[in-house]
Amino acid sequence: MTVPWSRFVALGDSLTEGIGDPTRAGLLGWADRLVAHLRASHPNLQYWNLARRSLTTREARDQQLDRALELNPDLASVAVGMNDILGPDFDMEIYRDDLASIVKPLRDSGATVLTGTFPATLPALRLMPRDKARKYRSRLHQASVAVRRVADAHGALCMDAPDGWRYTMSECSIDGCHPNARGHVHIAQLALDALSREAGIDPAHIGRDGCRWVSTSARHLRWLTTQGYLHKAPAWARRMSRA
Repeated sequence: MTVPWSRFVALGDSLTEGIGDPTRAGLLGWADRLVAHLRASHPNLQYWNLARRSLTTREARDQQLDRALELNPDLASVAVGMNDILGPDFDMEIYRDDLASIVKPLRDSGATVLTGTFPATLPALRLMPRDKARKYRSRLHQASVAVRRVADAHGALCMDAPDGWRYTMSECSIDGCHPNARGHVHIAQLALDALSREAGIDPAHIGRDGCRWVSTSARHLRWLTTQGYLHKAPAWARRMSRA
């Protein structure tokens, strides 16, 4: 496998930061797992993860884009939007424009840009009243449509599946929203598949060693407790709001 990139910058929110995939050494996450896989054949690949939890797409742009451009990446990932979806108001066109305002400057700089759609649903939505769950599923769908349009308009790669990708409880952490280790591996594989189509690199499977649902979700529960997220009810709503 020949990896054509040497400088990778990841932008986004808690998904890319690695929430849901805590290890003894700290958060891991899909972008870190992807880099570990790519470094097997390109050990000098440089990597910066700028993603931070709780940010909307506009906040991620305002806080991360300038720094990302300063790092002069030839590969960048932009996976953000869940906090827009879970916010009090969601406008697909505003989200699309905010996402494009990150993707376009990175593409104009010459970087290969990787973005991604959203799962069709979240396990946590099963806990909501039906009308609210239906609203959020509709928003997930609208956001995925927006991501595909931005990717098409600006020549970005898209982590996606032909009929959308499913997100099972076995790939979800105990909060019902963030991926667990298995889920992060799944997303890393979607990213690798997109990169392989672009650059002809080997889309070999990323290993899931030790990524059992019980062990990773229990670790995330302990992590949530140490972060002080479990002191007030309803806990699932607060955790989702910190996507």
